[in-house]
Amino acid sequence: MRIPKTIIALLFLVSISLIFLLIAKKDTFITELQNLSRNNYPPLINRSYPKYGHSEDFSWVAGKLTYNSLEGGCWTLHFEEDKSTQTEEYNGILSLKIANNLITQFKNNEFVVVYGKVIGQKFSMACPPNIYEVSDITAN
Repeated sequence: MRIPKTIIALLFLVSISLIFLLIAKKDTFITELQNLSRNNYPPLINRSYPKYGHSEDFSWVAGKLTYNSLEGGCWTLHFEEDKSTQTEEYNGILSLKIANNLITQFKNNEFVVVYGKVIGQKFSMACPPNIYEVSDITAN
């Protein structure tokens, strides 16, 4: 099967146009790629999050980061401000499963936004049972 020269020329022009568009919009393109690499989480730049809260699907959660040193230690995130009215799912607190290279830049009682997903439960005397696997974290 032969492809007509006009179609080849048209495809070539479209390809060249896309390359020039990508070069002209390089910063926007890079930002979009970064967003895609975060599984379509909201962009970190120019995005404001509440001090406490979460997305509907818990793909991001904002709150106060705390560390409990009992039983080998665990990081938790309190995502409800008023503990007396905890009506939220997971009682307003999650245990964080987070890589050391992500958590080392943060301190106890700092406000953060984490990105990831709830992966299940684990019994521990020191930590809340609901575990959130963190793929990224940023100061809030």
